[in-house]
Amino acid sequence: MCAEIDNVRVARACLERGISYVDVSASPALLADLDTLDGLAKAASATVALSVGLAPGVTNLLARICADRAPGAEPSIGVLLGAGEQHGPAALEWTLDGLGALGGSWAMPFPVPYGERAVHRFPFSDQYTLPRTLGVPAARTGICLDSRLLTRLLAAAGRPGVARVLRRPLVRSWLLAVLGRVHVGGDGFAVTVVAGTARAAFTGQGQSRATGRAAALLIRDPASFPPGVWHIEELVDPVAFLTELAHDGFELHLDEPVEVRR
Repeated sequence: MCAEIDNVRVARACLERGISYVDVSASPALLADLDTLDGLAKAASATVALSVGLAPGVTNLLARICADRAPGAEPSIGVLLGAGEQHGPAALEWTLDGLGALGGSWAMPFPVPYGERAVHRFPFSDQYTLPRTLGVPAARTGICLDSRLLTRLLAAAGRPGVARVLRRPLVRSWLLAVLGRVHVGGDGFAVTVVAGTARAAFTGQGQSRATGRAAALLIRDPASFPPGVWHIEELVDPVAFLTELAHDGFELHLDEPVEVRR
């Protein structure tokens, strides 16, 4: 499932027929609703796999690596996306909706060529599910774009007054049309997790392709997964999974020094 349209109803219909279900959605409320299907999934001997993709998904696996290396430390997650990549209407609408929930900023170290960047807290679901799945006190996820200028504009769009204007139907329709046609920046991405002294990152070109490849890699052998509702970090070995995913033209960075660009 790669669009937020009646996800719970579709998942329930699958489980009632003994069919496993994989969801790449990133909205916390939606994933919380899907979590309630655990009993139905176990009764049907089927699996519901959540947090599949880049963020959440790869970010969850990086967080698990760091949590294993720094037990008890709270993971900070940074998601750097290429502003030049094309996205569908559903993804653009989801991003606009999330701007109103921006809150707090901090610096995150990304692998070269990006270096240290300011990220702004964004409502990716990983930060809400990781405390339960990893047993950490808390987690936070911030977003930035490869363009520093566009990142500052992103932060400005999250201010309450601006966010209210962006929710107006005419403004929203115009902005979605513009974002669908204008692409400023590249298609590179980087996700980094820091927890205590542990650090891990994953980089490459094409965040949409990374999401698709992660989902394809996960569903090769769904019969091997236990019945119930699980997030990706509970289903696979994080290092082995990300190492294999990196063979598709991406790169896994484990505890490597990060160069800060000034």
